[in-house]
Amino acid sequence: MMLGLLASVVAVDAASSSVDLRRARSITPAEAFKGEGHAGMVTQLNRQLESTPGLKTKACSEFGVDDIVNIQKSMLSKMDATLNDIYMESDDNRRLMVFGRETADPNTILALWQEEAALLKEHPSLHDVARDGKCHEAVMWWVHHLSTTSRSELLGNMTLPLLQTTLHSRAPFWDLAPKPVVNKVMDNYKAGIGCSACHATATSGNTEATVWPSEVKYTATGHGAFPFWDNTGPGCQYCDPSVSNSAAVEVHYSDSLRSELLMHASCGDMSWTGSAKAPKNSPCNHIFTPDQGAFIYTPTSALNTEADGEFCCRTYGAGDSQFPGAVPKNWMRSMSYGGVQSGYVGDHYSGDIKVYTSTISPGLSFWYFESADGKPVDQGEGCYQPGASTKKACGYMMPIMVWHEFDQFEEASWSATDFEVPAVCKSTTISCTAPGGDRLFSV
Repeated sequence: MMLGLLASVVAVDAASSSVDLRRARSITPAEAFKGEGHAGMVTQLNRQLESTPGLKTKACSEFGVDDIVNIQKSMLSKMDATLNDIYMESDDNRRLMVFGRETADPNTILALWQEEAALLKEHPSLHDVARDGKCHEAVMWWVHHLSTTSRSELLGNMTLPLLQTTLHSRAPFWDLAPKPVVNKVMDNYKAGIGCSACHATATSGNTEATVWPSEVKYTATGHGAFPFWDNTGPGCQYCDPSVSNSAAVEVHYSDSLRSELLMHASCGDMSWTGSAKAPKNSPCNHIFTPDQGAFIYTPTSALNTEADGEFCCRTYGAGDSQFPGAVPKNWMRSMSYGGVQSGYVGDHYSGDIKVYTSTISPGLSFWYFESADGKPVDQGEGCYQPGASTKKACGYMMPIMVWHEFDQFEEASWSATDFEVPAVCKSTTISCTAPGGDRLFSV
């Protein structure tokens, strides 16, 4: 029966997979889900697990290795194999690991669990370090190998271990078991805590970038298609990939309220949402809130905060762990500093720029440019890193080149009422799920 269960590891329905595939290709976690070092990372991720509606959790120390294996068995029957294929293609740390080995073969997984159980029975002094690694492994499976639909189905019957803050090293175990055995268990432990490679950071990716004020208002010229996604999965069949189109943008941002409102004077054709009232080369606003999620809605007029009540679709669910409202004000500190480049010519600034970049995977890059005195110049994403050069369009179904060039940027003062979700959004049943989210939206 166990082999039959393992053999049922198949892709879930395409409707839910399209969301999860986008998220699987978004390799770098949002800054809000990174922590300083291992302890900071664990604290952040445990907080997200404990706040997941319906999910029961307990401390890792309250489980045995056998208990965790049983949890993993229940997840195996629900796994979406296409997610692991994505991780394998990009050599991503999220690829499926069992007892320190990279495998998705059902027979191999079962054999490795049996090998691990036998080894720990012979050397019980290694149990706790093995358990701590498996807690990380189980959480990795839960977050990155199950579709949103599958996680929702398992919630009522699942108690997930939290992550352990303490880090283990090999030396204390040398006198407790033969060195080859210690190495095998520790190799598995190191593989299990592989999430540190993405979620745990030093104090920052750079110390050069100027951190934004806690609350900001800015205007900019936006270039490229918005939205830069549709409902066809990875890529964007309905998006215009050209870079010749541009429109005015106004943004209200609050780090303290974890909220943001981006107003676009012109948005692309969103008829793919199925609504006759969707934007079509007309204004739209995108609002992010920490407690209600994120929405795109149509305003009464361009760059106006007020909704016209005609259209709203949900981009991220309430409680989404990847997009819980606005990014923190020091988001640019997570990027790599690439030095100064000359020759930048833009809509509102020309001259030398400080370059900050983050390459998620081959073909998906993010950038942020600022002037020598730390003022924002240019922010965007696309299929390559443009640097100071003139930006070029990407190929069809490649990531869209989309960016905005900052104009007026000033400190502001906002209240919660400035980020109130419109009534039309609170009752919407229209989904326009954006890339990277993980919270299931039930209509």
